[in-house]
Amino acid sequence: ICLDDSAETAKMLDNPDLKKMNLIIGPIFNRYINRVANFAKMNKIPLLYPFSNPSLTENNPYVSAAVPCNTTQIKLMANYILENFGNDNILILSTNNAKEKECDSIYTKILEKPWENSGNKHTVKHINFYEGGLEKKHNLDTGGKNIIIVNTQDEAVVSEMISRLNTLAPDYEIILIGIPKWENFETLDIDYLQNLEFHWFTSSFINQDDSLIKLFINRYQIKYQNDPSVYVFRGYDIMTYLGNAFLRFGNKFQLKLPDFKMKGLSTNFNFRKLSEQNGNENEFINIVKYDDFQLKKADEKH
Repeated sequence: ICLDDSAETAKMLDNPDLKKMNLIIGPIFNRYINRVANFAKMNKIPLLYPFSNPSLTENNPYVSAAVPCNTTQIKLMANYILENFGNDNILILSTNNAKEKECDSIYTKILEKPWENSGNKHTVKHINFYEGGLEKKHNLDTGGKNIIIVNTQDEAVVSEMISRLNTLAPDYEIILIGIPKWENFETLDIDYLQNLEFHWFTSSFINQDDSLIKLFINRYQIKYQNDPSVYVFRGYDIMTYLGNAFLRFGNKFQLKLPDFKMKGLSTNFNFRKLSEQNGNENEFINIVKYDDFQLKKADEKH
């Protein structure tokens, strides 16, 4: 469903033939999604929403979200850090913004959980950027990795933070963990990000060096005389996944989504049913990093 018109959407939902559908994908325009999701629930039709909207899956077992919500993405990133850097010196650098605090608390809860009942508790250090905590030598480890997590969304503040961290890079091994929004920041110095081994997470990642992606781009350019956008890749991945689910499981495919995992070009599919009365959410993120001034996946397992 790609309509961007309230009357046309209502007309479509009144069509009795739509009640016979095996699957609804969309809508793309968010302002009509609740109406369509309610229609899917009333008529017991699986609905695949190609973006993220955590409210859609609540009390609607027929909705599946192709992109995890922000909270889920942060949890997945925290688990990646725990698995790969759990014993290193972990710091959360913040400005005490309310939205930052919410993200920081998710990281803290997951990263400290394995140590809760341990006599040797490994705690996450919290540093206020404006209080000069980075300059205090006891906060940084000279003999190991320093994992610095930053959830700030203010571009000017992020740019200043990265500049300050870069001055410490010659003396400390730093791995900087950021957020997807930074991809759109134009003032961040690429040299600094490279020096800081910048890692972040994203729901869609196009690896330009991948042979399958090169082939897809080439065929798309021949057919449409244009370059495929990230949404083209997402649409292709979703249709490939759902097509395979239909072939394997028939009309009961929705019940099998949590057990049916598949790799796509820009994302993978790892659905989890949130509860008996709720829908499914794709619990997959690409974790990428700067490596030799190129963006690469940090860990294929995730």
